[in-house]
Amino acid sequence: MKREEYISDETVIKCANEAVRIELEKNRALGIPVVIYDRESQIIYRENGVGSRTEVGRRRRKERYSERISKQKSEITMKTLILNGSPRINGDTSSLINKITEKIAGEYRIVDAYRCKISPCLDCRYCWKNSGCAINDEMQEIYKYIQECDNILIASPLYFSELTGKLLDVGSRLQTYFCARYFRKEEPITKSKKGAVILVGGGDGHIDTAYSTACTLLHHMNCYNIHDAVYSHNTNERPAIDDENAILGIYSILSFFCRERIDVNFS
Repeated sequence: MKREEYISDETVIKCANEAVRIELEKNRALGIPVVIYDRESQIIYRENGVGSRTEVGRRRRKERYSERISKQKSEITMKTLILNGSPRINGDTSSLINKITEKIAGEYRIVDAYRCKISPCLDCRYCWKNSGCAINDEMQEIYKYIQECDNILIASPLYFSELTGKLLDVGSRLQTYFCARYFRKEEPITKSKKGAVILVGGGDGHIDTAYSTACTLLHHMNCYNIHDAVYSHNTNERPAIDDENAILGIYSILSFFCRERIDVNFS
């Protein structure tokens, strides 16, 4: 059998450069205008036939393709809002949130319901006729982030099969969005988002009520594309971080948010 012979990349490039050189010399001999690009100065010249050059243009973008792509990606960074309803700083809910933040693309902002300076809705009815909220606290910044973000994650332990009270306090401030739609007939959030819910419990394992409440909050933030609930049960006996089903759910959420496959690592 005849042995196949391969041409190296260097040989191909050398031959191509030589072919270009020959073509340029032929054009010069025939008096055909020759256009040359100076890579170092990034200026396009036309040879005048007497050894002189005339500038005819410049390259519009001086950065390399990879630099341009990196710049474009930074300009459209994915943003994720995380609402943490747990009172425990290093509890089971926080451990699963940490798994998210270790891998999540783009930037994220965590609202810690038990430590943020956000008051519950006072039913002052300001938002019946006005946009926004009359209470001037940390929630004003969260309203801005809700407008900008691409994903919203609600994470909470179960208290009597429901989200925690402090998380519901924060959620009550979404009343302004309800009033915008049903009283003022306005759409307060034009950008649609993806949503997900993480629930942690050591009790009876009933998540339906809490998940339904979380989805209602997500709907008010124009989030209707919602991942299935990720739940870690029996945390009194086993930490949520050791729950393989919960970890698989975390990576599924990451893939759902980022639109790409995330490698699973239980270590």
